[in-house]
Amino acid sequence: MNNCFLTTGSVIAVIFIFGGCIFLHELGHFLAAKLLGLRVDAFSIGFLTVWRKKFHDVEYRIGCLPLGGYCQIPQLNVAAEKSVPDNDRGALPRVKPLARVIIAAAGPLFNILGGMLAAVVVWIGGMPQDSPGMRSITVYDIDRNGPEYAAGLRAGDRIVKLNGKDFFCTWGEFVQSTQLTVGQVELGVEREGRQFTICYTPCVNPAAPRFFRQEHLACPFFKPEIPIDLHPVPGGIAEKAGIRSGDKLVAINGGHIPSRAQYFLALGFSRGEPVRLTLEREGRLLDVSVKPVPVKNTGCDLESYFTGARLDDEGELLKVTYVNPCGAAAKAGVRPGDVVIAINDEDMTDPALWNESVRLMKDQPCRLTIRRGDKTLTLDVAAMRYVPMTLEADIASYDHPTPLRLFARACRMNWMALRSMAFAVLNKVGLTPRRAYVGPRNLQGPVGVGIAFFDSVRRGRSYWTFFCIAMASFSLAVFNLLPLPVLDGGHIFLGCLEMATGMIPSDRLVKTLCVIFAVLLIALMIYTTVLDIHRLCLYAAK
Repeated sequence: MNNCFLTTGSVIAVIFIFGGCIFLHELGHFLAAKLLGLRVDAFSIGFLTVWRKKFHDVEYRIGCLPLGGYCQIPQLNVAAEKSVPDNDRGALPRVKPLARVIIAAAGPLFNILGGMLAAVVVWIGGMPQDSPGMRSITVYDIDRNGPEYAAGLRAGDRIVKLNGKDFFCTWGEFVQSTQLTVGQVELGVEREGRQFTICYTPCVNPAAPRFFRQEHLACPFFKPEIPIDLHPVPGGIAEKAGIRSGDKLVAINGGHIPSRAQYFLALGFSRGEPVRLTLEREGRLLDVSVKPVPVKNTGCDLESYFTGARLDDEGELLKVTYVNPCGAAAKAGVRPGDVVIAINDEDMTDPALWNESVRLMKDQPCRLTIRRGDKTLTLDVAAMRYVPMTLEADIASYDHPTPLRLFARACRMNWMALRSMAFAVLNKVGLTPRRAYVGPRNLQGPVGVGIAFFDSVRRGRSYWTFFCIAMASFSLAVFNLLPLPVLDGGHIFLGCLEMATGMIPSDRLVKTLCVIFAVLLIALMIYTTVLDIHRLCLYAAK
């Protein structure tokens, strides 16, 4: 019953969010027209009218299809030479082109203002990020089967440029930029003091998250080292140990922690024993000892056993590339760079066989034969059961983007997406050899935006809801400013053209263009709706 109420409430919230965005847009047109003394016949939110009320010569309408709206202003006929016919008053004077530009621009302007208000909430409250902003990215792990490895990228390399430019972004933004690249991706790489450039063609990664695979989106075949910032819970053990919000984790028990997964693994390996954290605070290093506590109500009773050693296949060698400082492998003396020859006297050349052996042996010791330099060593390694532990500190990175920064981001992403889709279509018909990795199949329509809103509201992610509102409002404004006859940008373009040349466009030409682009827009709406419904079916099947 509670789930039913939650779902119903979320749907209602989504309808109000959509209606609010449309209302703001049409309100801009309405107020601008009224201030300029124009006649407004109707003001509608949604299509297929189910309610109407006339007030002060304006008919206010609400439609049952919340996919748009309109403000009916008869004097905005750009092709009328002198006046606009009107059954009630004989004729209405033709509006000057500057007034038409102002009225057309008022709708997108109000969307931008509405987006700014939502962005203020994000600015004040902050938004969790998948990583802190980074000016360089160190490769922590790389798949030998990926295009990046084939192009020359290796674990330990530091990426300092993307497509010839410096960057400051999160890992998610970096991935998005590679996906929106047209042509080959260029990475400026630094290795052992020298810099060089590698170029590769992105492709779909079968090991990528499900969303990327469903959307056929390219995803990197390498993992980055993600800086970990600690944010203690008030009154928790981390705060009592002297850890401050924003402290950067450098090491645990003297060992490097390259990812959040290894961070949680190190805590789990501690078995409640104190761990020594090396932190960076205001440019200086300090050590803090903290005793992790078990995570309550994990909802998971699965037994997982790990040694803490990561092995990679390097040709005919099985090489240790990372050892968790708190794991069984580290305690047994295994080091990065060791070459694994055998386990329990059985030859070992496949990392998958190593993982299977650990799973079957559980916490029983196995004899590991390794080669270190010109020496052959035998070590006894027993995997440790992973028990979720916590320091009662959040490791999420929070960003507080200003409204102007969010608006600039929306403009940039819309431009890059349009450019990528244009090249994808041109490449498909053979008009350009340059490839794009985001195409029409990745378009999202009103239903898709509604799914995102629904998910954020239902899960109680208020920060994500306001972020989505801001980005959707900004994107709606940018889309409406495209210079197409049926959009506000078309009215602005024709108005500016008339002011510059003094020529009134042909009524027949304008109507023909409007019909053509209206049909194309409806076709686009149907196409994106089909894509969104397909995504919705996949979403419901989870």
